[in-house]
Formats: sequence, C-alpha cells, structure tokens
Amino acid sequence: MNRRWTFFMIGGLIGLVIGLLYAPKSGEELREELRQRADDLLEQSRSQYDDRRERILQAVETGRKTARQRTEELKEKIIQAKDKLKKQVDEAAESAKQKINLAAAKDDSESTSSKD
Repeated sequence: MNRRWTFFMIGGLIGLVIGLLYAPKSGEELREELRQRADDLLEQSRSQYDDRRERILQAVETGRKTARQRTEELKEKIIQAKDKLKKQVDEAAESAKQKINLAAAKDDSESTSSKD
C-alpha cells in the first residue's frame, strides 16, 4: 500500500505540473501556484502520515495490553492446574500409603495366625 501511495503522489505531482505549465498564466503566477499546491500536497501527506502513525501506535498499544492480559490469565490457569495436580498426587500418595499399611497389617495378622 505504501508503494501505491507513493506512485499516486508522484503521478499527481506530475499531472499538476503539466497542467500548470499549459495554463495561461505568467511565470511568477505559475511558480507561486506550483509552490502553493506543492505545500498543500505536502501538508496533506504529513497529515495522513500522522493519522496513520497514530492509528498504528494505538493498535500496537492495544496489542501489548491484550498480550499482557492474556499472559496473566495463562499464568493463573497454570498455577491452578499445578495446584490441582499436586492435590491429586498427594491424594494418590496417601491412598497408596493406606493400601500399603493395610496390606502390611493383613500380612502381619496372617503370619501371626499361621504361627499359632
């Protein structure tokens, strides 16, 4: 798009100059009009550049804010998942300990009863 805009501006300037050169005016009037139109086009270009630059900067800032927000949300989800997983592992370990203790107690009671 930038190249199109550049070619458009160059074409406009060339057309402007050719049109003014064939207009029935004195050299001084022609030069003044050329200067004035060139200044107008330059001001328009600057204004459009500033507008587009501002929109781009706003879009970048919005993107940054969104990225920060999503990062924080993701961190919170990771912490929650980690805590849930830790709880499940702890519960599984406790259950395994209980089963081992039950099995050991059963083995002890069986070995004690078989000795009798």
